Amino acid sequence: MKREIKFRFWNKKFKQWIDGEFPLIDGVFDFSTDIYEVTQFTGLKDKNGKEIYEGDILTHKYYKTPVIVTFKNGGFIAEDVYIGDSSIEVIGNIYENPELLSHA
Repeated sequence: MKREIKFRFWNKKFKQWIDGEFPLIDGVFDFSTDIYEVTQFTGLKDKNGKEIYEGDILTHKYYKTPVIVTFKNGGFIAEDVYIGDSSIEVIGNIYENPELLSHA
């Protein structure tokens, strides 16, 4: 199986995602981590077909407490749930929807 490597970029200053590919400057991928957060695609999709990225907030039909997708020890994890499960749903992310975690 071929794994698709994709990233998305959160602009901290303007509080928005950068759509499409990140711009290259003179052919070089150049950005400041002071301005951008980079999140990687897990290669998985939720029950609605939405791509799951690092930093996404998920729910599961059996565990109502929201969990965050993180990259740890060489893989993507979401505490207490298997993120490949067909009942997982992306309900937001830690950048746009931190209030979803106040119930956790």
